[in-house]
Amino acid sequence: MGNLRCLVRESISLIAGCCIFFIAASASLLAQETKPPDIWTAAAKGDLDRLNKLLAEDNDAANARDGDGNSPLHHAAWNSQLAAMQLLLDHDADIDSQSDQLWTPLHWAARNGRAQSVGWLLDHGAKVDVPAHLGQTALHLAAKHNYRVTLALLLEAGADPNAGDIHSQTPVHLAALDGYTVTVTQLLDHGGDIEARTSWGATPLSATAARGRTSTV
Repeated sequence: MGNLRCLVRESISLIAGCCIFFIAASASLLAQETKPPDIWTAAAKGDLDRLNKLLAEDNDAANARDGDGNSPLHHAAWNSQLAAMQLLLDHDADIDSQSDQLWTPLHWAARNGRAQSVGWLLDHGAKVDVPAHLGQTALHLAAKHNYRVTLALLLEAGADPNAGDIHSQTPVHLAALDGYTVTVTQLLDHGGDIEARTSWGATPLSATAARGRTSTV
């Protein structure tokens, strides 16, 4: 009987301990879920109230870097949060801020096909041909992903269709490789070189032919 009572007491203690653990864990998760967003999240979501509060507390927060070196403006540009972008710029955000991979907000906007962000950044003085860590410009990204409206905005702003990355690939090469005929034509109409060669000697035509993109050839 004594052993049974001990077993019952131990079971009750174990259950109580588990309950306390789960209550504590739930409280921790709830705290995480209700924690006010950081400045990068606020920028990405266009949460102007939160942004205003954070910037009022620390004006330098407009250029704060996340774990990858991205600024709040990078995050806002990715999602075309134009009001947030303006607010950040009003607080001295660097429009050409570069991440650890040397991507600017313009790179981010171009990579995501955010034509509104691209147009806004260009209108506010963003440099159009900044090379990232692999030498790619925003135009490379727009060409590679076939974002034709974004591409047109960049070309109108003077982006170089013959800029080479670290392998001397131009935006024309990247568009041709994936068979984006209209994009290739856009680039050629703005001075793109159909005979440009990569570091291994490929032209846009030879590269696209090697991939069987007969419609582009």
